[in-house]
Amino acid sequence: MNSSYYKYCIVPQCKSTTRKTPNKLFIYVPNSEQIRKKWLKLARRDDVHSLSTNSRMYFCADHFDVCKRIAILTVPPACPLPVG
Repeated sequence: MNSSYYKYCIVPQCKSTTRKTPNKLFIYVPNSEQIRKKWLKLARRDDVHSLSTNSRMYFCADHFDVCKRIAILTVPPACPLPVG
């Protein structure tokens, strides 16, 4: 996937775009209809059934616990893990 595409977060009321926040990570919403509908439902999109499975959709990193996921996958942890 070409990273030079303009991307924006499809989560309602999120204003993140690759122009406003160029260093932010944007996660591609999978094309699988079943998985895509789950993601969109979790994002509280009212138009889940009307969105195409062929269009490019992204969530920004604000809607994921990215640091925690990276820490789990790397040794030593890339991000500090919370104690407790």
